[in-house]
Amino acid sequence: MRRRKSPAQQKAWDELLLLINDPEWYLDKEKSKRHKQLMLIIETEEEITTSEKNDRRYQLYLNARSGMEEDIVEMLKQEMPISEIRKKYRIDARVFAYVRRKHKLKRYRRLQMPTKIELEEAYKIGGWKKASRDFGASQGTIYQWMRKYGIERNYVINEMED
Repeated sequence: MRRRKSPAQQKAWDELLLLINDPEWYLDKEKSKRHKQLMLIIETEEEITTSEKNDRRYQLYLNARSGMEEDIVEMLKQEMPISEIRKKYRIDARVFAYVRRKHKLKRYRRLQMPTKIELEEAYKIGGWKKASRDFGASQGTIYQWMRKYGIERNYVINEMED
């Protein structure tokens, strides 16, 4: 894909074409020096990374929709999950990540691993579900924590009577 030249680069091209119009330009020290300067201007094109291009694209998208960015920022500040925000705005989740980076908002709420005693008490009182509700973690995470601490699981065996 061709990139657009900056005005400075366009002027440098114009001047370079006039300079090399002379077949023996390279013999003149002043013209050779100016040729090097012009080539530096032309070749030092600002390098834009893919992420910067995407950020510009996301910003253009948000600029075209007034109020959307402010609304998304408010929802992110309230720590609303991305899945909930996507119900309102059916857009790519990367736009939300861009807004979060731009406004320097917290990324995610990190789970605090409970102590062995806290985890054991919550599990003994109400099982997996209570422990997962208390600590805001999935039951799988609770299981991993229990394995890490060496907490025994309670197996309930349903005995059928004849």
